[in-house]
Amino acid sequence: MAIKMGAEGCLVANKRRTFTFLAYKVEVMNTAGSGDAFDAGIKVGLLEGWEIEKAAMFTNAAVALKCLGRGAVEILPHRKAIEAFLKQRKINIEFAR
Repeated sequence: MAIKMGAEGCLVANKRRTFTFLAYKVEVMNTAGSGDAFDAGIKVGLLEGWEIEKAAMFTNAAVALKCLGRGAVEILPHRKAIEAFLKQRKINIEFAR
C-alpha cells in the first residue's frame, strides 16, 4: 500500500512494516502531474520486486523531479534522471534491471 502525502512525502506499507518516507526538498515549480509520477514510481518498485523503502525513495525522487518542471506530462522524469537525483543526494541504492 502506498499513500500520497504531498509535501510531507508518502506512507508505504506491506504485511510486515509501515513507515513514512519524507519528501525530498526541492524548489517546486509546478505540481501538475506529480500524482502520475508517484503512481508510476511506486509501480516500478512493485514490478521490480523492491523492498518498500527502496520503492518509496525512488517514488519520492520521481515526484521531486516532476515538481521541478513545467506542465503535467512533458517533464515526467526518466529512470536514469531519478537514479542521478538520488546519487546526488548520496543515496546509494542499487537499481538492478
